[in-house]
Formats: sequence, structure tokens, C-alpha cells
Amino acid sequence: MYRSILDFGEHSFVERKSTFIGRAAPVHSEDEANDFIAAIRDNEPRATHHCACYRIGRDGRYQKADDNGEPHGTAGIPMLEVLKKEDLTDVVVVVTRYFGGIKLGASGLVRAYSKGCHEAIEAARIAFFAPFSLVSATYSYAAKGKIDYEMAPYVALEPEYDEAVRARYWVPEGDVDKVQEQLLNLTSGNLVWTVEQTRHLPMNAEGKPLEGRIEDVRP
Repeated sequence: MYRSILDFGEHSFVERKSTFIGRAAPVHSEDEANDFIAAIRDNEPRATHHCACYRIGRDGRYQKADDNGEPHGTAGIPMLEVLKKEDLTDVVVVVTRYFGGIKLGASGLVRAYSKGCHEAIEAARIAFFAPFSLVSATYSYAAKGKIDYEMAPYVALEPEYDEAVRARYWVPEGDVDKVQEQLLNLTSGNLVWTVEQTRHLPMNAEGKPLEGRIEDVRP
């Protein structure tokens, strides 16, 4: 399980006449992160600075901080520390500054860039991500009622009806073996069981995959 963000997030504020715009996005590679940073810099060439940071990988092993011309240690590193404090990974943040004519000093810059990073990730919505397996169970119509009851706690996709019922569910990875055994017992072994894929998905407060974040992938 890890913490990341769900979407693109943006927040702006003014600090002593300088405008700061924080932008955050979910990414899954350093190339994606660098492309995001480059796109913002290309789209806003008149900005004074585009300071950036990212953390990538399940343990945040790939990370980078860039002051982009601000005094060393006053922008990118404080932003990266925000991501570390929030225990976020697979995230890139760019805080753009349009200088307003008043210098903020080192401590003022640290506060401003930290704030820009924090507000951007809040706008992008922080969530826990956990491994879920998409499982397929094929069984007789006679077993449908019992299996529907047993699988009620899990997120179900639209079933298929043919000579037998084929149902598919997103199940926490750690529950897969237990669920398979339960359904085998319910069907007296007359069950075709397949684990189609496993991937990390954002969770809601009930520990289920977040609604609207599941793709119904057909094999």
C-alpha cells in the first residue's frame, strides 16, 4: 500500500506581490515527470522560475528537486520535503513563480514554495493505493444466489450469462486465496477460477476500489 494523488491539481496565491502557481500530477516514471515539468516551462516562458520535484516508485526511490534559479535549497528541496512528509510517491509538482518586485528572503521562499507544493497536492486529492486482483469465477446458475451473497463485500463487474455464469470481481490481493477456497466450497469444486490481473487502485473509506477508477478490462 502507498499514498499518491488521484488527478491533476492546481492552486495559486500571491505572496508579497509574487504570484505562485502550484501544479501536481500523478506519474509513473521519471520520463513522465520530466515531460510534465518541460510542458509547464514551455507553456509559460515568461515566468521567473519553474521549481520542481518528484518522487517515483513504491518506496519513493527515484526523486529529484530543482530550484530552477532560486537560491540553493529554497525551492525544490523544501517541496520535496513536503512530498516526503506526506509519504507520497508517483507524484510530480511544479511551482511557478512570477516575481512581483519584492524579495522574500530565503525563509520566505522556503515557506512560499512549500505552500505551493502542499496546496497543489491537496487540490490533486491524496488517496491510499493498494493491490487488487481482478478475478473471474465461472459457475452454475444453481450456485448464483450463494455466490452473490458471499461476494457482496467486493466490487463486482457486469456478469456474463451463457451456459454458466461468469462473474468478475476486484478483490484485495491478500484475500484472493481465501475467496477462491470459499467459492470452491460453495460450488463443491465446480468452479473455474482465474486471476486476470493485479494492480494498485485507489481506495475509498471502506477499503474498496474507488468508484470511477476501475476499468472493465476484458481478456
